[in-house]
Amino acid sequence: MYRISFSGTGQCSTGQVNIDKTLEVDRDYYYRLTGHNSDEELTALIALHYPGVSVNPRHLSFRGEPL
Repeated sequence: MYRISFSGTGQCSTGQVNIDKTLEVDRDYYYRLTGHNSDEELTALIALHYPGVSVNPRHLSFRGEPL
């Protein structure tokens, strides 16, 4: 298991949205978030937790640590 944290800002129709989330994920999902398709995986994760918010994954801070 890994604890991941990501933060930054996104945009929705009503203005700017602060993104600050900490989750616990399994090893396979953590490797997907840090692999070669990490931008797509992170964008999908943000869309799940912040519906309607568009983000540039390059402008998000991401950190992961094993539990």
